[in-house]
Amino acid sequence: MLITVYEHSIINVGKERVDIKDNQQISYKDRDLLLKKIFKDTKQNFSEKRYFQKKNIFEWNNSNTIKTSSIVGTLKIDDELTIEILPKIFNNNIDSDESKKIARKNLIRLVEITKYEDIWDNETEIEEDAENIPYLEFIILRFTTKLLDELQKGIYAQYVTKVEESTFVRGAIQSHLQDIFDKSKVVCKFQELSFDNKLMQIFKTVAEHLLKNSMFSYEIKQNLFEITSILSNVQSLNKLEIFDFENYYFTRLNETYEILFYQAKIIYFEYFPLNSDEDETTPYWAIYFDMDFLFEKFIAHLLSKSGFNVTEQKKIYTYENNYITPDFILYDEEIVIDAKYSYSKMVNKNIFQITNYMDNLNFEGSLVNICNSNKNILFENRKKGKSFNVISLDIGSDFENIVDNFRFKMINNKLDFSFDENTFYENNIEELEKNIPMNFKELVDLSKEYKQNKDWDNAIKCHTELLKKSYKNRDKAFNLNQIGFCFYKNKEINSAEKNFLLSLKEEDNTFAFNFLGKIEFYEKENYENAIKMYTKAIELSEKNNENIKNRKNYYKGRAFVYKKMGDTIKSNRDFIMHDKLLNGDN
Repeated sequence: MLITVYEHSIINVGKERVDIKDNQQISYKDRDLLLKKIFKDTKQNFSEKRYFQKKNIFEWNNSNTIKTSSIVGTLKIDDELTIEILPKIFNNNIDSDESKKIARKNLIRLVEITKYEDIWDNETEIEEDAENIPYLEFIILRFTTKLLDELQKGIYAQYVTKVEESTFVRGAIQSHLQDIFDKSKVVCKFQELSFDNKLMQIFKTVAEHLLKNSMFSYEIKQNLFEITSILSNVQSLNKLEIFDFENYYFTRLNETYEILFYQAKIIYFEYFPLNSDEDETTPYWAIYFDMDFLFEKFIAHLLSKSGFNVTEQKKIYTYENNYITPDFILYDEEIVIDAKYSYSKMVNKNIFQITNYMDNLNFEGSLVNICNSNKNILFENRKKGKSFNVISLDIGSDFENIVDNFRFKMINNKLDFSFDENTFYENNIEELEKNIPMNFKELVDLSKEYKQNKDWDNAIKCHTELLKKSYKNRDKAFNLNQIGFCFYKNKEINSAEKNFLLSLKEEDNTFAFNFLGKIEFYEKENYENAIKMYTKAIELSEKNNENIKNRKNYYKGRAFVYKKMGDTIKSNRDFIMHDKLLNGDN
């Protein structure tokens, strides 16, 4: 039984569990357990105050309902009940199942972008499953898939110290352990290359613990069975302790297991249903994130990506023992920023907080929150005689665009933003505007708005009109790509392909090659042609010194194709290139 809800939503409660679509409910026993569930995350120790802050994951609403808070994630009470809480910002006004898929996928992307768990940002070929399963199951699937891949390449062998009786001398004789009455054997201490080493023992122990839980999918169980089979000659440990993971060193011989080692540690100590202090945790599987914290880290990511030197959560003493802790300070620009994970409605406490920061630092101020459109509004506080701007981000329906293209910038000593898209086909709007009559500038703005609102039909009309007025090959290619992109998003694959091919006739460009690769792979299942398209995108990207962000995606796309074709060597080679580019290695 899977109950999927959003933040600040109601869950029905009754005598027994009911699993009927649109009328699911948990039992009173479940409710009593859930109300004890406390969220405390020591990763969020920006300040002493936040470090000790705790939050209820579920709150009392009335005798027949409970309410979720701003904590998102997955909780499994037993083999029968899973409760999934998704971010409210991704609850779009579309088909409910499709909305849940988008929310799951975006939550995973948000966690990876904000480096909430640095060890989970190694992308694998199972990303397409992200939108179909709860986050906890996705984490376990990702871990077991990656571990199985590494073990299939070869189990890591390590020299281990052994002390045993032998009929011949091997290594150093341990005379103090010798049986004085039996001279036929000698006790020796020696080093032996063995698969039964600490690293492999840890992996087998975690795999066996996971197998004890019948709630996971068939694919996860299959991975676990194969892992334990490969490690059949390795001893498992009865219980892992934190010191088992301490002071373990990796070399070039076992470095491919390093991330998996730390993932195993997190899974075992944080997600396993182990009993501890009843006030702080409960013996069920759980993985949770605080959306207030994730939103702040997301804004920090956007500020850093925009080139600002950001100071986060710095405690500033005002007088005596009083202090303020602004979310972000840009000392070079003399800007203080407060991030609010709430919709754009202004409330007195938010106004007081940002103006208080401004007064104490004598800086300009900005407040960043969420909204159903991207906008920047100047807010004047007449009582204080202060003005600050409110930047609202539509990270619900416009999440991918913001992740890829959003940039903060300074205009007239105020914080502002723009969408700085990095490739020529996404970066050329300003140049395009110069090459067409000024009365068509409104048409360009309109096309941007239609795409942000996912109104693909009207966006196609705008770019078709712009295409008629384009004279340079580069401008024609840009608009043909935009038309193709809109058709692709509208699931009109044939029309999309036609426009991408027309774009290439005007000018070779990676955008068209990349999308033609997607079409050949995902839509036509023509793997050879898909390889050709991705390869051309990679080669052209390198030739034009295109930014790394795009090139890594071309390698990733080609890696998936090679993987599907069963060419593991080439697939792994491209995944390695993708990871290098992801880490900034050119």
